Amino acid sequence: MPARKLLEIEPPGAVRYILGLIVMLVGVILPLAYAFLRRKNPLAANFRPLRTSA
Repeated sequence: MPARKLLEIEPPGAVRYILGLIVMLVGVILPLAYAFLRRKNPLAANFRPLRTSA
């Protein structure tokens, strides 16, 4: 039965660990880097002195 073959759990090999690590790194580091770089430029613009109406 092919369904039984799919349900069997085998210990993952080193290649699967490496692939999982790469997927996790891409899924975590890329969004964080994108958010950081996107936030960096507007923050630099906010450091300009603001004019206050007195």
